Amino acid sequence: KGNCEINFGEHHDVNLDGALPVCFPELWSDAEPLEVLGEPAWVPCREDTLIIACINSHRKRYFHLRQLYAICEALRLEGEIDWSVVEAKARRYECCFQVYAALLVTGQMLGCTIPADLETRLSISWLRSAVIRHLVAHLSYSSIESRTLRIRGGAAEMGLFDREKYGPSVLLPIATFTLSRLFRRTRLLLGKHHH
Repeated sequence: KGNCEINFGEHHDVNLDGALPVCFPELWSDAEPLEVLGEPAWVPCREDTLIIACINSHRKRYFHLRQLYAICEALRLEGEIDWSVVEAKARRYECCFQVYAALLVTGQMLGCTIPADLETRLSISWLRSAVIRHLVAHLSYSSIESRTLRIRGGAAEMGLFDREKYGPSVLLPIATFTLSRLFRRTRLLLGKHHH
């Protein structure tokens, strides 16, 4: 009842707690209008929607089916995805590796069509591409489903380190880190361990 205003400026889930330089002013300047209950609302453009869905999948370590379906739906949004825009934005947001991995996982798990030249578009080196593809190949519906159920049951830690169940696929998020981010995370983890 009455007027309802929802304002979404910046969110830590979108930029991975500041790890990614996502430009929120750009995100909102490219947003598209949508009518909700007779009131105007603004949503990210389809390219930003896809990128955000990929980043969120990375946050969930690529094990959540819900996040993969979000990517799949973003790919099926009305209108063509402009892959040159996805490429340019992913470069500016420094999330090319995360987008690449998330799209590969979604393509494998849900059969969504992704560009054949994705590595070239996102400037993924042959070595990183080979590592990510190898890890993605070890994912399966059973591992994703079990991971989701374990998290819902509050046993995320046990599920993450169940190596017999998940194998090398648990390393997929790490394979998408830049070297500088990997060093920062390592220092952070070592600092927590010593304290």
